[in-house]
Amino acid sequence: MGLGRYEGRKEIDAKDNYAAPGLIEGHTHIEMSMLSVSEFARAVVSRGTTAVVVDPHEIANVLGVEGIRAILEEAKATPLKVFCMAPSCVPSTDPALGLETPGAMIGHEEIKELLQME
Repeated sequence: MGLGRYEGRKEIDAKDNYAAPGLIEGHTHIEMSMLSVSEFARAVVSRGTTAVVVDPHEIANVLGVEGIRAILEEAKATPLKVFCMAPSCVPSTDPALGLETPGAMIGHEEIKELLQME
């Protein structure tokens, strides 16, 4: 039973249940919230966010691929779906310019590795 006429690939009897849409945040930086992934999830899931697409540029700038792995590993223990982008430029500027002091660099080999991760 539902509104209108339709046929779904899978139909579920949801009698006496409720369905509510969840927000998918299309671009965020969890590490800029100054919260762990678990605490970030606790803050946003309770307000209706069910999934985020994260750009882990800042943690990658400090810890490289290992920092991204850490975010993804912690995310597994939360109800928040975390989809992770491969950062486009780490560091964001040429270190020779002295504008930042990166702890890591991500080049094409690291990007290939990141794109193979779940």
